[in-house]
Amino acid sequence: MTDFVSIRGQYFASQKEWVVHATRALTSHPEYFDAEHADRTGWRGHHFKALCFDQKGRRCRSGGDFQRAEDDGAYPIWWIWPDQIAPALLAAEGMLSALEHLQSGYDCADVAEPALAAYREATR
Repeated sequence: MTDFVSIRGQYFASQKEWVVHATRALTSHPEYFDAEHADRTGWRGHHFKALCFDQKGRRCRSGGDFQRAEDDGAYPIWWIWPDQIAPALLAAEGMLSALEHLQSGYDCADVAEPALAAYREATR
C-alpha cells in the first residue's frame, strides 16, 4: 500500500523527524511564513494551526498521538493547513470526475486537463 500524503512535502517520515522538525514545520505556513500571530485575524492567529493525521486517519494533536502512530506503524504523519483543505478537496473531486469519464470510455480531455491542473496547483 502506498502512503498517503495530502500535500507534497508536508509530512514526517518518522517520530525522530517529527521531534526535530515539528516546531519549524507546523508554525511556518508555506505562503504566510508564520502562523503564530495571536493578535491577527484571518489566516493567522491561535485558530490557524496545521492539522496532522497518521496513516490510519487519526488526528495527531499531542506527543502521545505521535507515539501511538509510532507504536502502530502509522507513519508518515502528514499535515495540512486550513486554507489548503478546500483546494485539495476540489482537486480530488476533479480527478474523480476525470477517472469516471475515463472508465466510461468517453473522451475526457475537457475534464481531465482542468482537474489535473487543479491537482497540481493544490499539491505544489
